[in-house]
Amino acid sequence: MRIVVGSRNQHKISEFKKEFSKINIEVVGVDEVLIDKNVPDPIEDGNTFKENAIIKAKYYYDLTKIPCLCDDSGLCVVDLNGDPGINSARYSGGSDKDNRDLLRKNLKGIFPATAYFNCDLIYYDGKEIISANGKVYGEIIDEERGCEGFGYDAIFYYPPFNKTLAQMDMDEKNQISHRGVAIKEMIN
Repeated sequence: MRIVVGSRNQHKISEFKKEFSKINIEVVGVDEVLIDKNVPDPIEDGNTFKENAIIKAKYYYDLTKIPCLCDDSGLCVVDLNGDPGINSARYSGGSDKDNRDLLRKNLKGIFPATAYFNCDLIYYDGKEIISANGKVYGEIIDEERGCEGFGYDAIFYYPPFNKTLAQMDMDEKNQISHRGVAIKEMIN
């Protein structure tokens, strides 16, 4: 069986490939199957992570006619009423570093701040939608630690490991990450 991951994020694609290879399912990134590499990304105008993941899964299925896996993930900070939430990647309008800086600024000295990463994962084959969800709880800290990962990983502290996600190697992070949890639920 072959599944397309509706993402151009190589970190995500690698994670999906690794986990699904364990059950002999071939996973490919969307750019590996699209003839036109300039196809725009879908417009994510849903109000929830799940709605956005469904939008992406249907969009990429319609383009490829291959079953699709799409996720929508983000950081939810309790002290900011769940922000940045579905806008995590676009929070500042700039880079990952700009997003981290804006988040710390908006927390106005509330550190550590309770937060969690959420991942809604959708499988769509043209007929059936299957969903899975994963969360990882931790704290936002006011200093960057580690150089692995991306996004908010350098300021997301995971108390059980006494590390930020950016201080973990990929295998360690995949054991507990929101996406890793959702992938395992989807596989089951």
